[in-house]
Amino acid sequence: MRRILIISTMLLFPLLSWAGIYSKLEAQCGEAFGGLVKKLVIKDLPQFDMVVVSDFESDNAALNPNVAYNKVDLSESRRTAYVQAPDGSWGLKLVFKDGGFNRLKLYDRVRLDLNGCRVAKVAGTDAMYVTDLTPLNVVDCERGTAEGVAVKEKSIAELTAKDLFTRVTLKDIEFVFRDGALVNIAEFHGQYVPEIHSAYKSKMISNCDGACCVLRDAQGKSIYMAVNTKCAWAREAVPQGAGSLSGVLVWERNRRYGDQQAKFYIRPMFREDIAVDTKKKTALWKHYIAWLPEKIDGNNFDFENAGFGPEGINDRLLNNVGPISYLSYNAGNGKIRKAGSFNSLLTHDGSGVVNGGAIKTYATLNQWYQWGPKGEVVGTNAIIVEFSTAKVKATHLQFAFDICGSDNNLLSCRGLPARWKVEYSVNDGDFVPLREADGTQTFGLRPMPAVEKFDKRYNHTYQMMYDHGLGLQQHLYNLPSEVIGKDKVVIRITPANDRFFHLSKDTTRDAEDPKANSKVKSNNKSNATFRLGSVFVDYK
Repeated sequence: MRRILIISTMLLFPLLSWAGIYSKLEAQCGEAFGGLVKKLVIKDLPQFDMVVVSDFESDNAALNPNVAYNKVDLSESRRTAYVQAPDGSWGLKLVFKDGGFNRLKLYDRVRLDLNGCRVAKVAGTDAMYVTDLTPLNVVDCERGTAEGVAVKEKSIAELTAKDLFTRVTLKDIEFVFRDGALVNIAEFHGQYVPEIHSAYKSKMISNCDGACCVLRDAQGKSIYMAVNTKCAWAREAVPQGAGSLSGVLVWERNRRYGDQQAKFYIRPMFREDIAVDTKKKTALWKHYIAWLPEKIDGNNFDFENAGFGPEGINDRLLNNVGPISYLSYNAGNGKIRKAGSFNSLLTHDGSGVVNGGAIKTYATLNQWYQWGPKGEVVGTNAIIVEFSTAKVKATHLQFAFDICGSDNNLLSCRGLPARWKVEYSVNDGDFVPLREADGTQTFGLRPMPAVEKFDKRYNHTYQMMYDHGLGLQQHLYNLPSEVIGKDKVVIRITPANDRFFHLSKDTTRDAEDPKANSKVKSNNKSNATFRLGSVFVDYK
């Protein structure tokens, strides 16, 4: 009887206010530095009550990191739990010593004793996480329901660091890229999931995890949804309309998708958290112009001028949605071909390649730069999108594309400009930089994964780097109002600096590490092949 009484009343009579607990815990935090933290042992902290907003049965609690180029620590997600104050005022990330220790379910009411554990602040935020938990640190647990738990319904713009590690519901949300599945990846590099891959288990390499896709709201703000490839629902079709999406707001850096710094992601625990309408008519934004290679039959592209002979160099690719517009690039010979996206948009056969789904560029590394008489970089070449907005009836425009580097030959990763930017001009004016809808200024271009490859030139077998992406990176930009009503708008996707990504014998090395990239020289003729998936301008 005594235990029942304690459990039933533990949230009615907290031992110390949740604000007081936060202050005491914060006072014991180690100092954050360079993305790493000094974790300090918790002492003299009273027991306190929280609500669980994750679930140990979910495979999507945290990013599972690589511990070798071909091995993923799948315990990271299982070891991770998130709890929040019942009023939703703050949250806490808990990391158990072992995945088997975490038995916390969504909406559980728990009493925690964290003395002896270690606490630190998440670098760049006021949010905290605690490590080294065992079952003894969960003093009491009562199964709960959503009823009585604070509902935090917000727009993307309303999210702050105070919302980290709490459960939030994003309102008026839609997926920007609506082809394929919730997670479009080079399928056989992701984790084996019986519900998805039972037919081709033998083909699975399973040496990567961690995918993401971009969401936006009615205001044009964006956030990335993080989904582990272990989730059985990752291959369900993308909802075509708008709605709401609930999950835990986390602060992560996903190296695979070109993140230079950590940023907000939302992690739904279950498929049911994605309450987005399947009907396209409810979508908030619509295509004004678009290049959708997955909707092109065979290899029949329409060009401004026919052919790829001497007269066809630098032909501009016509769009297949909206008024006539042009896509081209001015590096090398400007050839464009249809290619597989590696995103498994249409097939689940384990190959990771669809019939089409992307367009492919051809150029060497040095051809993406313009050179002065002394071999110095004086400018850059670019992927170019040209269109008119003279007749568009819209209040807001957005530009989106998804991209990856290289072929599936690992050695073709040697010549990729490491960071890229997007710029625009109107009526042949100067180019102006754009920021992504989530505030990012530049992005790191990552090559697609590939199997290890022996290089005769260096007598070395290269393995896949930890940074290799699992799918096409999705990018979204708000266009300023000045582009509306213009005869000519030009958008450039172009290298942001003179550094290029190359393979390293140290597969753990971060692509942003100076030892993993080098300064471009005029004689660098390594392949710099790219794939573009969908490219479009949307309006509202």
